[in-house]
Amino acid sequence: MSEPATAEIALFPIPSVVSFPGTTVPLHVFEPRYRRLVQDCIDDERLLAVTHTVKTIREAPRDQEDALATNQATYQPQTVFSAGMVTLVDTTPDGRLLVEVAMRERYELGRDTQTLPYRIAECTLVTDEPQPDRDVRNGELKMLINAKLITIAGSSNPALVDVLQSDEWTGLDAAEFSFRVFQFLRFDADFMQELLEMRSAGDRLQRVWDVLSART
Repeated sequence: MSEPATAEIALFPIPSVVSFPGTTVPLHVFEPRYRRLVQDCIDDERLLAVTHTVKTIREAPRDQEDALATNQATYQPQTVFSAGMVTLVDTTPDGRLLVEVAMRERYELGRDTQTLPYRIAECTLVTDEPQPDRDVRNGELKMLINAKLITIAGSSNPALVDVLQSDEWTGLDAAEFSFRVFQFLRFDADFMQELLEMRSAGDRLQRVWDVLSART
């Protein structure tokens, strides 16, 4: 089922965390406002965006007797991010929430519809531009990247090698692969943000291959 072109999305800005559609992001939530955000998203079935940040708007309080009862730093989010539905995994005795966010799609930040106690914004779906003339090359890049990942995993991670060689994984189309590969790859957050904002699966795959092929 395709996602609507616009959606009201709750924002959870976390420095250096860039997520991609098709991946799952685990979160350990302890701040009061974000515990409420997560619980509201679960109760209201609202999309939650986990977004890399541009800058710090307000620093965390210096003197904190109890971080569980105190909101921390406030950050300005990046304008493009992934969003998905939240699943509660566990609640600790002191009230921390362990959750997973299954990322569905990319969105671009729009106008705020709520600012306190946490931010909700009306966001626009971000999609790739169709480039059928690049299908063959994209398929080649997908195979090159996957072969490189198998080489990197080698004998040290046979379970990962099994996943990378599975029919389900190798059967992904190049566009989906260009997102889900970040289940297994991590780069500098700003570089990953650049990849997330690209509107071309071929461009993403080429940039990833350029980096991987330069490694010995």
